[in-house]
Amino acid sequence: MKQLFLISSTFLMLLFFPGCKKDSPTEPQPTKPPGYQEDIPWLSLADSPWPANHMDMQRTGRSKYKGPGKGIVYAKIPASGMQTGVTFGNDSVFYYGTSYPPELVAAKIDGSILWKLDVYGIETTTTPLVDNKGTIYITNGFGGKLYAVNPDGTIKWSFSTAREVFNDGLGIGKDGTIYAIENGSSLIAINPDGTLLWRLQDNNFGVGSRVNLAFSPNGNTLYMHGNKVGDEKITLVAFDLISKSIKWGFGNELLVNGPLVDSQGNIYVLVEDDTLNQSKAHLYCLNPDGNIKWNFPHASGPMYWDIDPTIDKDGNIYFATDTLYALDYSGHLRWKLHLTSGSNYSPLICDNEGTIYIATSENYTIWAVSKEGTIKWTLPIDEVPGQSAAISSNGILVYPTFRSHNLYLIK
Repeated sequence: MKQLFLISSTFLMLLFFPGCKKDSPTEPQPTKPPGYQEDIPWLSLADSPWPANHMDMQRTGRSKYKGPGKGIVYAKIPASGMQTGVTFGNDSVFYYGTSYPPELVAAKIDGSILWKLDVYGIETTTTPLVDNKGTIYITNGFGGKLYAVNPDGTIKWSFSTAREVFNDGLGIGKDGTIYAIENGSSLIAINPDGTLLWRLQDNNFGVGSRVNLAFSPNGNTLYMHGNKVGDEKITLVAFDLISKSIKWGFGNELLVNGPLVDSQGNIYVLVEDDTLNQSKAHLYCLNPDGNIKWNFPHASGPMYWDIDPTIDKDGNIYFATDTLYALDYSGHLRWKLHLTSGSNYSPLICDNEGTIYIATSENYTIWAVSKEGTIKWTLPIDEVPGQSAAISSNGILVYPTFRSHNLYLIK
């Protein structure tokens, strides 16, 4: 009887007190804005706050974390002759390259140097790239070497390139293949063990330190800077990695900033290309087939190299010359902010709240600007701003300088 009573009681409870989950209405999901940016899985990259030049293989310059709210320098790290950006191997260790002397440097977020490695080169311009095993890749400029370095600072292997490599950002495919452009317009693909997979020479491939290789979301298309061939110039080249052939080319002026690819596969290029008015430029949004989706004309101001745009989580695009522009995903102007302390001098990056970090040429000032266009803080650093900065998981902004003396840690 006792057992029967327990079974009956259980049945009555199920009958009269059904589970809340079953009868509860489905929770409404937040509406995502048009162009919302999903993070593209790229398992060959390190699972770190900032594993590659300008953050990822789409070169979005967008952090998963909130950046610094105060704009206070809490540490400086020696970085003599630095010409690279910054990347993270984990939450507390980051890497950068110097030219005088030519070294790969590992530093800690507390401001201390962990180790230095002589890379035996001249004019090291390549921002380190960190893969999912913690291996760091860097080239040494005129030294003609690409190094794979273990997290403890020992050399895993080195590859002798046919010509010098000055790329701002190396590429890594989803399968771990490393890509670079040698001077002489050769695209090289290197196995993770340091052996050459293939080499393809094409005069349409741009060379030098303006090169920042970017990938389509599926990893099958590589976007590269174009070159000047005879009297003809090309802005951007789309290269099919499956067929190893050029899919399309776009534009008739050289691109001196990195391309950016969004999670829908659209490509953004900022180029000064108005032949009738040299003070005019365009930000182009290209469909994956190379056709123009939209373009935004603007007065360019001084167009420096390496002033790459960035895109926030909602699909808003930001770029700057002597004015910081914010566009929505359809290419319409949201707002603009005149930069009172000179022109943009470095790639733009943004944090997970859409705050934009930018450095200007007058007094060499770093700015933090909200996604609504209000200035949160400014910070003069008195040294020439450098390549792409990085944001740590605890909100530290690591800002490089260019051929100067220090690297800045900002909270």
